[in-house]
Amino acid sequence: MSSNQALIDALTLRQIFIERYSKGEAARLVKHLTELSARLQSMVGSQYDTMRAVALSSQVRQITKTLLDEYGEDLYAGLREFSEAEAEFARQAILASTAAEVVNPGSLRQIQAAITRKPMKLLTGTKTVEVTIDQAAKQFSRNKAREVAQLIRDAATVGRTSQEVVRDIAELVDTRTKQQAASLVRTATNHIGNEARSATYAANDDVIIGEEYTATLDGSTTITCASLDGRIFPVGEGPTPPSHWGCRSMRVPVVDPEFNLGAAITGQRAAVGGPVSGNTTYGGWLKRQSDTVQDEVLGVERAKLFRSGKLSIGKFTDDTGKVYSFARLKELNDLK
Repeated sequence: MSSNQALIDALTLRQIFIERYSKGEAARLVKHLTELSARLQSMVGSQYDTMRAVALSSQVRQITKTLLDEYGEDLYAGLREFSEAEAEFARQAILASTAAEVVNPGSLRQIQAAITRKPMKLLTGTKTVEVTIDQAAKQFSRNKAREVAQLIRDAATVGRTSQEVVRDIAELVDTRTKQQAASLVRTATNHIGNEARSATYAANDDVIIGEEYTATLDGSTTITCASLDGRIFPVGEGPTPPSHWGCRSMRVPVVDPEFNLGAAITGQRAAVGGPVSGNTTYGGWLKRQSDTVQDEVLGVERAKLFRSGKLSIGKFTDDTGKVYSFARLKELNDLK
C-alpha cells in the first residue's frame, strides 16, 4: 500500500474517533447546561410573581452568561489537550507510513493560537463568516443570555404564569440550547483537529507536499464539501474544514513521491453502506446513488443537471466552496 493510501486509511479511522470524541465532549460539558436549567427554573419559579420582569430578566441574563462562559472555558481546556494529541497523532502517522526517518512535531504555539486566534471560515447561507472559537463561544453565550432574558419579558407582557415560564425555560435550555452547544463542540473540535495536523504537515514540508480535501461519503454531506472532495491544496492554504457548522470533512496529507512506501495500490474509503474503492470521489459515489439521495444532497434542480451529465459536482461552487445560486449556475455554464 502506498504512503498516501496508508495515511488516508489512518485519518479516516481517526475522523471516526474524533466524531465520537466530540460527542463525548458535548456530553461532558452538558453539566453546565444542566446547572443553568436548574438555576433558571428555580429563580423564575420563586421570584417571577414577586419581582418586576425587567429586574428578573436582567438577573436571568447575567446567570445565563456566567454559566455559558464557564461552558466556553471548559471547552477551551479540552481543546488544548485534544490539539496536542492530534499533532502527535499526525507525526506518528507520517513516521509509520512514509520513508521519512525523522518527523518533526508541529508548532505548539501555532496550534494553541488556533484555539483563540485562527478564524473558522463558515458558510452560512450565501455568506462566509469568519469567527474564532473564542468569538463563537462568547457569541453563543451572549445570544443565549439575551434570548432567555427576552423570554421573561415577553412572558410578563402576555401574562404567562410562573409555571408556564418555567416550562418554557426548560424547553429552551434542554433542547435547542443543548443542540447548538453540541454543534459548537463538534465544529470547534474539527477545526482544531485540522489545524493541529496541518501544523505538523507544515513542519515536515520536505515530506508532505499538499493536503487533499476529503468529505464524508453519505447523503448528509453539503454541496460545499462534496464539491471540494478530492481537491489538493498547498499545506495550510485553500478551504479548510470546518466549512460550515457541524462539518465532518478533513484534509489528508499528500506525500512527496521521494518518501513514498509501497506500490500505488488502491485501498478502500469509508462510505455509508460500506467501504468503497480508495479512488472514489464524492461525485463518483453520488452518481451511483438513487435520485432521492441526489435530490437531498444537491436540491432537485441541481440534481437534474448532475444526472444529465451537464455539470460535475465541482461546478456547483466557486473555488472557496460557496454554492452558486441556481440562476448564477446556469449563467456561468450557459445553460438554458
